[in-house]
Amino acid sequence: QPEDGRLVPHPSVGRPRIVDDEMQVGDMQFILADNLRVGACADGELLLEAARRALAMPWILTDAASGGNRGFMRPDAKLAIVGVTVSNDEVSQWKGAAAEDASVERYATFFRNRKPSWMSDAVQFHVFSGGEDGCDGALGSAPQCDRCVEAANRMGGLSLPICRDSQNEWEADLATVASAIFQRDAAFPLRAQAGDRNGNGSVDEADFEVMVDDRVVAPSTGGSQRWRYDALSNSIVFVQNPPRLGETVTITYTADCAN
Repeated sequence: QPEDGRLVPHPSVGRPRIVDDEMQVGDMQFILADNLRVGACADGELLLEAARRALAMPWILTDAASGGNRGFMRPDAKLAIVGVTVSNDEVSQWKGAAAEDASVERYATFFRNRKPSWMSDAVQFHVFSGGEDGCDGALGSAPQCDRCVEAANRMGGLSLPICRDSQNEWEADLATVASAIFQRDAAFPLRAQAGDRNGNGSVDEADFEVMVDDRVVAPSTGGSQRWRYDALSNSIVFVQNPPRLGETVTITYTADCAN
């Protein structure tokens, strides 16, 4: 495709390509709506390959003024990909080469690797497509897309039908996807295996200091547990009242150098 994975619109249009929290809410909505109107001028829809190119070299490190996507992917944020297609994605070829392995598993691994290993669970893929059986609705039809469903399943996302009978149904589905993307995190994986910081012979809540923004949060308050250490996943898990969106969680602990 002419864009080759580059975000739209072209810098010459003069409209921001990346929506961020420094914009007014009303401006965000109008800019995003305009940017999503990409038309239907292509012969095929390279769902997975288009997403790979957008997040790969050279575009991910090329600045916006030169037509690239630099600044789109923040290191501390989730990566959520939302695909919308009326195709079966059979035209997706890894780097456009027919001889390459273009399996959904390879694409899923690539997307997860866009984040550090301790954040691999923060990568989601949601899709609107014809699903496993194809679909029909008053607003259109679509063939089956087994690859779409597999991608969503592999990356903890939602697979929803693109065929709907009304705009209200579409809006309800979009709200469902938005809720899945922006839900508050309850578990925070640690970058290293936690060690016995206080030397009592075990790794437990006493070996951590947890702060939300600039407030120290005790593991329990008034006899009610607020957070716990989960040894199996090596994570701090908030049992109740997880941090709000935008709050910074800082966890101080001693790494177990033997592991």
